[in-house]
Amino acid sequence: MLIEVHIIQNHAPSNLNRDDSGSPKSAMFGGYRRARISSQCLKRCYRTSQTFRDEVDALGMHTRSMPAEVKQRLLAHAETITDPGLKAKFIEWAEKSQVKLTAILGKGGGGAAKAEDEEKEEGAAETAESGEQASEDGDFEGGEESEATTKKDKYQTAQSIFWREAELQALFDAYKERIEWDKDVPDAMRKAFDDKGKVKVKEMVKVFDSSPNGLLGTQISSIKSRRDSSHTEIDQKNPTKDGETDKAKKDREKKVKDGKARADEQAARALAQLLVERMDPKAILRGAGLRPEGIPVDMGLFGRMIASPLMLNVEASSQFAHAISTHEWQREFDLWTRVDDRRDKRLDFYKSAFGAEEKLETGTDGMGDAEFTSACYYSYFNVNFEALVDNLTGKALKHDLDDSADRNAAKQRACDAVAGLIKAAIFERPTGKFNSMATPSLPTLVLVEVRDSHVAVSYADAFAQPVDPKGEEKLDDQGRSIRTDLPKESAKRLLGEANRITKAFSRNASARYVFTGGQDLGTTLENGKVPAEVVEDIDILLAKVRESVCPGSNG
Repeated sequence: MLIEVHIIQNHAPSNLNRDDSGSPKSAMFGGYRRARISSQCLKRCYRTSQTFRDEVDALGMHTRSMPAEVKQRLLAHAETITDPGLKAKFIEWAEKSQVKLTAILGKGGGGAAKAEDEEKEEGAAETAESGEQASEDGDFEGGEESEATTKKDKYQTAQSIFWREAELQALFDAYKERIEWDKDVPDAMRKAFDDKGKVKVKEMVKVFDSSPNGLLGTQISSIKSRRDSSHTEIDQKNPTKDGETDKAKKDREKKVKDGKARADEQAARALAQLLVERMDPKAILRGAGLRPEGIPVDMGLFGRMIASPLMLNVEASSQFAHAISTHEWQREFDLWTRVDDRRDKRLDFYKSAFGAEEKLETGTDGMGDAEFTSACYYSYFNVNFEALVDNLTGKALKHDLDDSADRNAAKQRACDAVAGLIKAAIFERPTGKFNSMATPSLPTLVLVEVRDSHVAVSYADAFAQPVDPKGEEKLDDQGRSIRTDLPKESAKRLLGEANRITKAFSRNASARYVFTGGQDLGTTLENGKVPAEVVEDIDILLAKVRESVCPGSNG
């Protein structure tokens, strides 16, 4: 099922979406320069709007600062802890662990691939440095201070990533559990790493002389038992023999020493692995990031594309076109000046209010110009409803997933998302220069089409020849010259193009709804099989869309 939305909306002088020079964005279309609002700008405007948030249940977080978000959650949890030692450890880990996480997620673009090749002992080094043997310079990764710790953006990843709450919560829970568990780690285990995170075998085997509690103690005892068994087996395979020569004795003792050293090294690495397995950020993130469930509605709509192998890509179920003006673009300039209040002629006011005794000479403190335009835009987007439902259940990410149990709930979430997106497109607009130009407006026309076909079609060709009010003057009944109403003419053009395509390509829809805000456009929308319905109220429009998409939905 495909839901297509076409909107005609007129804006007074504004600069809603600027390019790198501060000019209103533009594009060539039909051989004419048009005002433009980028699709990315529109998607962000709708996704982050209160209108959209009020209609949906859960949203993702698009940010470079995910490590900082996890850090703040750890710090907030630290404030609830009464044990001073544990509280201090939470604060310490909130700082150090997120620098490490930033590096794993790809600092400068190459960290994700590099992280996959890092030796596993680094995870053990985290425990060593979180205790008494933390390196003197405070570096989390070793003796040399990492690049991430020297920059102001040390809690920012190289790319802005769309995060799920499940991923954020998994990382927080893992760090929380790891910090609480750390108090059971023996001091000997903390000291058994060099400044590069490599295991010191002789120091690590001293852990066997300690008696830690809980699960860690059980695991250490198991490793010690295997190591002791290996020592015994080596002794049994190399017994003392009567009449043994000095050379034979020396060779036997060397073989026993080397064998036991290898057993000790294996045991030391197994002990270090306990720490790695207990808190490997890559494994934690992979566990949450590669699970298909828990996709928020905005991620299901707009998708997620990332280079990290630790998280799933999500294919967008919606398509957004750049909004373009239905007419030729005209750039204009606003000359602005800034004036010191004390230069104002009403000097008496400033004397009484501020004690000003001297009036400055007339003139300005600064001046410049700002570009703007006024345009009537055609915007278009569509949503593949089944693809959205597949995203929300996780079936799109794991094709063999049986999503039958979750599909009805996902359909309701998807229905809310579609209705919220349409409502946001009607009531929200980009905020560029909004405070200085204040151009709140509502659409002249909203056309919503629901069809079974997966083939999407824009009606932008209706404006390949620009709507030109200056060149389309008419005479009224009394012979007076009148000019074309730009938004109404644009709306009529759009409906005419819809009728042409419907007839020429037999492109019928199961439902078509036209909202004109109570205006008479002087034309109608035709439909081959199902009559188009003119809707006079926006709430009725959204209710009808819901019913067409999810029959029986109560909204």
